[in-house]
Amino acid sequence: MFSPYNIWTVARYEIKTLFRSWFFRIFAGLSLFLLFWFNFGFFSTIGESPWMYKGISSSVPYINLLFLNVVQASIAAFLASDLLKRDKKLDTTEVIYMRSMTNGDYVFGKTLGIFLVFMLLNGLVLLIAAIFNLFFSETAFVFAPYVYYILFVSIPTLIYIVGFSFLLMVLIKNQAVTFIALVGYIALTLFFLSKKFYHIFDYMAYYVPLLYSDFVGFGHIDQIIIQRSIYLLLGVSFIFITIVLLKRLPQSKLLTHSSYIIAAICLFSAIGLGASYISDIKSGQRLRKQMVSLNNELIEQRNVSPVKYRLDVAHKGDVIEGSAKIVVKNKTDEVVKSYIFSLNPGLKVIDVKAPVQDIPFNRNMQILTLEPIQPLPPGELDSLTIFYKGTINEEACYLDIDEEERQKLNIEFVLNMDKRYSFLTPDYVLLTPETMWYPRVGILYSSEHPELHRQDFIDFSLNVETQKDLAVLSQGECEKISDGKFKFFSPNKLPSISLLIGDYQQRSIMVDSVNYSLFTLKDHNYFESYFDEIGDTLSTVIHDLRQDYERLINLSYEYPHLSLIEVPIQFYSYPRIWTIAEEMVQPEFVFIPENAVLMPDADFRRITRWTKRRIERSNQVITPKESQTQMFQRFVTSSFMSGTGMFRFRRDDDQPSDTKYSLFPNYFTFVTYFNSERWPIFNIALESYINERAKEEMPSFARNFMGLTDEEKVNLVLAENSLIDVLTDPDHRDIMHSAVRTKGKYLFTFLQSKIGMERFNDFLNTTIQKNKFEVIDVHDVSDNLLQNFKLDIDPYVEEWYTTTTLPGYLVGDVRWYKILDENRT
Repeated sequence: MFSPYNIWTVARYEIKTLFRSWFFRIFAGLSLFLLFWFNFGFFSTIGESPWMYKGISSSVPYINLLFLNVVQASIAAFLASDLLKRDKKLDTTEVIYMRSMTNGDYVFGKTLGIFLVFMLLNGLVLLIAAIFNLFFSETAFVFAPYVYYILFVSIPTLIYIVGFSFLLMVLIKNQAVTFIALVGYIALTLFFLSKKFYHIFDYMAYYVPLLYSDFVGFGHIDQIIIQRSIYLLLGVSFIFITIVLLKRLPQSKLLTHSSYIIAAICLFSAIGLGASYISDIKSGQRLRKQMVSLNNELIEQRNVSPVKYRLDVAHKGDVIEGSAKIVVKNKTDEVVKSYIFSLNPGLKVIDVKAPVQDIPFNRNMQILTLEPIQPLPPGELDSLTIFYKGTINEEACYLDIDEEERQKLNIEFVLNMDKRYSFLTPDYVLLTPETMWYPRVGILYSSEHPELHRQDFIDFSLNVETQKDLAVLSQGECEKISDGKFKFFSPNKLPSISLLIGDYQQRSIMVDSVNYSLFTLKDHNYFESYFDEIGDTLSTVIHDLRQDYERLINLSYEYPHLSLIEVPIQFYSYPRIWTIAEEMVQPEFVFIPENAVLMPDADFRRITRWTKRRIERSNQVITPKESQTQMFQRFVTSSFMSGTGMFRFRRDDDQPSDTKYSLFPNYFTFVTYFNSERWPIFNIALESYINERAKEEMPSFARNFMGLTDEEKVNLVLAENSLIDVLTDPDHRDIMHSAVRTKGKYLFTFLQSKIGMERFNDFLNTTIQKNKFEVIDVHDVSDNLLQNFKLDIDPYVEEWYTTTTLPGYLVGDVRWYKILDENRT
């Protein structure tokens, strides 16, 4: 049916014809020339491109092939649509037409010729990228992405556009009209359709999240394979349809019938994959909607509070087996007849046991409802053990984030990063409380009452079993029981606990009784050469940085450990309504993206170069140790201390980027909690107010770039809406965080004015210090203020919470202020 010799003969002549074409020569030469100089200026150590674009090794082949793919799709469309016109006008295939061959041999030969020529061009581009990656880049060379990007970017695009061009040409029979139609289609998909409908129309993979991580590879490899397979199958289908429609002696009835069948199979398979792709995304949306609806039904039901957890977890490939021994307490004033827990729906509950007998349970999606043997009276304790097993369903995370926000691209320049909320693979595990990887007491989110969020402080211990050669990280003190077995126990109560397992390399230093650690993937050590002079003074630098920050916020660090942990670039977190803390920050932990590429001040080579130029221009003398110390201080303050260093212009959402990695939650959020049923956002308002102590004001020149500040936008909305109206209205989601910060600052500044700034701050700090790792009732705070300062805050807070009143200025006669100034003088 197919003759390999005939196919190769046609392919050879097509290859020779393309190589002789000045159009292709100019295109290929120009592409190689431009991409060479692009690599030189963008990825080499000489270039000034941001660290984000060169900090991950896979970005080198990714950007190169992405740029080439966009251009070669247009060029391949032109060359493929030239199929019939060139053959008839120039008789370039007369030597082939005179041979006895099938349409299949001819079309496949033409396709193979075009494909091989462009694959050679792709190979040369990747060779240039590899040379710069190996010899001129600070990141390690990783071979796998070079292969994957050819498979996922170039091949499906080429097969699809060649097949589509062939089909349009045999249908329209006019090369000019065909090319115009193809260019219009390419522009339509690239600039409009590619971002719609979950990227299913993105045949060039321009907006498909394809950035490769050294930790875990691609984010959602299954979705990538499905999306790219759709266009590979469509391209094959179009090629077989072209075989049938091509006006040439068919030579073989069997081939004609077979082409119909294969074209139909490929076409319907592509449609089926597309339906499966969309259905999978829609099923996640339906799941979250159902989970929120279930939470809304149960949000007002009385429940127990957690007191103690003992977790036992076995990591087995992409599955975990766990048991949670939980001690709960009835802190309500009524009998509790059932216990409600939240557990990831990907984890199956095997059994629930009490000290005496098994406990009947009911599982509905994420909700686990238990019926204790006896109802639990107020103030009493109970204990139970939950056994579970399975994997993590990431679709169940971030129920409070609307679908439009979830579908936004996580993109820098053309580097499209996937959004992952957890990882559970044979070689790497990252589980945060958001994933509900252990049974969490109560309802975690309700759309009807988004402001209702309670935090408890729990006595945690954790036993972990995994592979012998992997490191295990969690909060508290770590005791290695044997190879692959670890025990964690924390001297302090924690609001939650996280688990990481991977091939980590640890660097540690003890400063002021706190063990500071940096955990990175092996070979991710580009930064070491930039701090080789400050090893003997590092402890002093850390001590001074900590003292300066604690002086600003007037709080002290209460944990015995602080670890910076490198995580895959795809790990993503959203800002929340009820706290400024994101999942990037956990008790004792701060997760930093791969090679710190999202942190501008981690580009130590560029900062070193700028510093050297500045010193030379100002004729200053500074030692290498002093220079490295300043660079280290700049990185720490700008990245982890609420942005007290370099100001950032980039703001993609309402939550400022400088809080994503801020250490502040480890000073306040994870240490204390002010609970109020009457004013549930009192805690976030206070949290924002204290955090503002360490924030820099936006430079005045920045207004030229930013326009209205968040505070000004909020004031416009609050002029017509109360704070509770803003928090419960989805249309105001983009300003919720700024609204809480603005109103919180106003409330506590007002309270300061009533009793004095110093007295108020002393009272506040004393209250926090006395109630470390405990829940503080706002009613008790109100009573203490009334007793000690004769200040009843209830009417002020109620007005702040429910009215539209805004702060203002009292303007009087200027002459009186002038007289007052003269009297002071």
